[in-house]
Amino acid sequence: MLDTEDYLASQQTKILNRLKRAQGQLAGVITGLENGKGCEDILVQLTAVTKALERAGYLMLSCAVQHAARAEAAGEFAVKQSAAGEPAVSESASGESAASVKESNASSGFLGTETLSSEQLEKLFMML
Repeated sequence: MLDTEDYLASQQTKILNRLKRAQGQLAGVITGLENGKGCEDILVQLTAVTKALERAGYLMLSCAVQHAARAEAAGEFAVKQSAAGEPAVSESASGESAASVKESNASSGFLGTETLSSEQLEKLFMML
């Protein structure tokens, strides 16, 4: 099984590939409009862009859920933010403050900066 950093790196690569694919498809839509392509061709390409973006969003959400589950299973401290956006001041099982946990996680990739609460995950899911 991949460790957390390898897992996050592989998921980030997958998400970036999907977004780059969507970017290319969107360029095709724009070029098609500029060159007077037919409505059907443009709509097919636009549908592909939409699906690629949706898949990237679902993959990112899935990654966030798995990251939260791994953190919980490992007994890691989950950094929660206050309403003002500041890290809550509490300690992890190892005695580290929330700010130091968040700081140490900051270099671990797009999900490593915090573990989302179940309410935050639900809100993200509902956005998709």
